[in-house]
Amino acid sequence: MIRVAIALTSGAAAVVAARGARTAAVRTRLRELRRSPRRLPTAVRAPVAAALQRTGTRVDPEPIVQGWATFTLAALVLAGISAPPLLPVVAGGAIVAPLVLARVLRRRVDRRVEAALPETIRLIAADLRGGGTVRSALERIAAQSSPLAGDFRRVVTRVNLGDSLPSALARWVDDRPIPGSRAFAGALVLAADLGGGSASALEGLAVSVADRQAITGELRAQSAQARASAIVVAIAPLGYLVLMAAVDRDAAGALVATSVGRWCAGVGIALDLAAVMWMRRIVRDPAPAW
Repeated sequence: MIRVAIALTSGAAAVVAARGARTAAVRTRLRELRRSPRRLPTAVRAPVAAALQRTGTRVDPEPIVQGWATFTLAALVLAGISAPPLLPVVAGGAIVAPLVLARVLRRRVDRRVEAALPETIRLIAADLRGGGTVRSALERIAAQSSPLAGDFRRVVTRVNLGDSLPSALARWVDDRPIPGSRAFAGALVLAADLGGGSASALEGLAVSVADRQAITGELRAQSAQARASAIVVAIAPLGYLVLMAAVDRDAAGALVATSVGRWCAGVGIALDLAAVMWMRRIVRDPAPAW
């Protein structure tokens, strides 16, 4: 009788323990699923990740998109409560602002990379003179805190995965189309074949790149005032529209609620965009791609 009771008790304890273990495993799995971030669709994640990579931002696309969506929703709710006529302007700004910010950050990173090209070429030439190779020089620069470190890490990773050096450098030129990148990549491909004998040619290329950058910097300085004026002229109409909507809601309502007002707003925005494109063409960056 005692053995039967012990057997029944042991069986019941085993069943309870098995159910408890299964429940604990399910709970652990659910916690992991809650903690794991949701990934964006590939069609959205790929361009956002590429834009972040170009701007040098080491952040996953998911928190960026989530923060942008939260801020946009809050701005739309605030505009709908305080100034409903501003809803189209806020919606347009929510779409355009990330693109403008990404372009500004990308240009800033491109300028830093461009400024680092001459010194980087000299470092590679010195490495070749010391008996190194182009690949070892790229690996050494990728391990440093150079503006080109991130780009060279991707180049070295592609080569380690089986891609050829010319192909990896060609993809780098496509990812970083700055003045001098194509000539630099071509010189590296040639140096990989010639070895230390190409060090003098690389040093001459470094001098040429530095001279062209000095000329381009002077041209940018001379055209800085014109670019600033173009930005002010382009933003002034939108700023006036926002101010008018905040001060005189009736006028803003007539602008967006009537057919004549919408036509006027559409034509005005179209003319403003045309002016922006034209002024951008006039005062665009004088540095050519070479």
